[in-house]
Amino acid sequence: MSSKLTKFDGKQSRNELITFTQDQLDLIKSTIAKDATNDELQLFLYQCKRSGLDPIVKQIYFQKYKSKNGQSNMTIITGIDGYRLIADRSNAYGGSHEPIYDGEIKITDRGAYDLIEKAPRKATVTVVKFVDGVKCKFTASAFWEEYYPGGTKGHMWRKFPYTMLAKCAESQALRKAFPNDLSGLYTTEEMEQAPRVENVTLPTELLVYDDASKERAIKRLMENPSNVENLIEKIKQNYELSDEEANKLRGTANMYANKQSTEV
Repeated sequence: MSSKLTKFDGKQSRNELITFTQDQLDLIKSTIAKDATNDELQLFLYQCKRSGLDPIVKQIYFQKYKSKNGQSNMTIITGIDGYRLIADRSNAYGGSHEPIYDGEIKITDRGAYDLIEKAPRKATVTVVKFVDGVKCKFTASAFWEEYYPGGTKGHMWRKFPYTMLAKCAESQALRKAFPNDLSGLYTTEEMEQAPRVENVTLPTELLVYDDASKERAIKRLMENPSNVENLIEKIKQNYELSDEEANKLRGTANMYANKQSTEV
């Protein structure tokens, strides 16, 4: 099953770039945007058609999250490659310059296996767009303090700090250059510092996916296996944890509890 794509020649509406069969619509509603309201689903489908990105092959994502006041919100995101694809289809995209970095910041929450000690303070990227045949440059900057998510969500940022910050700067520059095509659509890297996302079930191993965090979680269970319910509750505050995943944690705690009783 695949979506029908139409080559964009600059003349037809972008709403013609992608269409869905009824089976595909049902699939999107039941899996990709399963908790969307009818209005949210229609908005998501409109953005898919407008951008020409296919949610079934994971070019564009629907996500819901809770704000600090508990209000449920939605956002639509893609990757930097999705941004570049949209720009390229415009027939006006002239590529981008290499990122320029300014200053350094010490990474204060490094894990035991994070080798890079410093991150760029600022990344600046310029993209090129041809407007009526004239080569125009659009420049934007991203600052580490504004985008670094920290904690487990910052694992890739600590591993590739220059690449991740440059993606955010490039996203802003592309949005400046192609506002009509990219408005209302954000990249994954830009949204990683946003509040927690609802209804994204991750394997327990990924909830603490950097080695330092995993070691700390296991150590807490080893020291106090009876505290497993508090640990589960803490994880649920940041992620959706399935019953199966919670039971895996309980099983690990029981193993350590039995080991402690045997040693006594």
